[in-house]
Amino acid sequence: MKSRFVVLVLLSSFAVLHHPAAATASCNPEAMERLQAEAAGGDVQAASKLVALAEQYVEECPGDADLLLACGDVFENENRLEAASDAYRRAASADSDLAVPWARLANIARQQDDLEAWELYLDSARALETSDLDRVEIARAAKEPADSEGSASYAFKSADQIGDGLRVGSKSIRPKAISKDSRGDYFVGSKGFGVNLGILFEVSETSLMPEGSRQLEQLGRALERAASGEKYLIEGHSSSEGDEGFNERLSTRRAEAIADVLVREYGIDPTQIEFVGRGTEFPILEGGVENRSKSRRVTVLRLYDE
Repeated sequence: MKSRFVVLVLLSSFAVLHHPAAATASCNPEAMERLQAEAAGGDVQAASKLVALAEQYVEECPGDADLLLACGDVFENENRLEAASDAYRRAASADSDLAVPWARLANIARQQDDLEAWELYLDSARALETSDLDRVEIARAAKEPADSEGSASYAFKSADQIGDGLRVGSKSIRPKAISKDSRGDYFVGSKGFGVNLGILFEVSETSLMPEGSRQLEQLGRALERAASGEKYLIEGHSSSEGDEGFNERLSTRRAEAIADVLVREYGIDPTQIEFVGRGTEFPILEGGVENRSKSRRVTVLRLYDE
């Protein structure tokens, strides 16, 4: 009851400064998504336009909580924490039932070493928690700064290890026992035998970091041994930071980029490879807290034989 009272008090104080109104015709989330995609592709002008658009939307779209959250993400990515905080406060005013704005405010307060505000915002977020996304956001805000990334990403795997895990060159027969836990380096899933790889990309891009290129080379060498008829699914995943729609599109482009390299450089039959972007759909939670390093992963599935 106390936490809910804190939420209401904070909202009333924000409302004095910001009066939510109906969204205008200029509040176009598709425009922001388009610029985010272009910025992710390395377009510097698009990145600049994205910030300007976020500044415009914060003023013109006071009633659109989702759009205001997206604006806050843009400002956070530019390390403009005061602007991000303002956008998140406005989002909280626009929709008083959302926990996410409070969790993100808590995360910023923690970065600024404002312990009192951090605890206040965190209590407010917990009072409104209803979904898995809320829990992930709250867990991230509640962690100590040194723990923000979690433990290391998935271990580097050789071509032989990947080949063994995916049953490359052998039959892929669905076993009777299926694991519901796909967090490990290797797993037996509902669709096939799986391997999680830490194929690392540049931030918000589809270009590979050197470590990612080396791991992709091992995957290519492993799949070169695939027999005709074997089917593989490349899944791109992202951590929960940033806009959900943007993360889904980026994870799709990354999965497609990997599939393209496998076909172009390693001669894999394109009919044997499919790809899909999962975005933030399957975060890696360890002890109820997201390990963002592991969430940003590529999963390769050897689909079961028909």
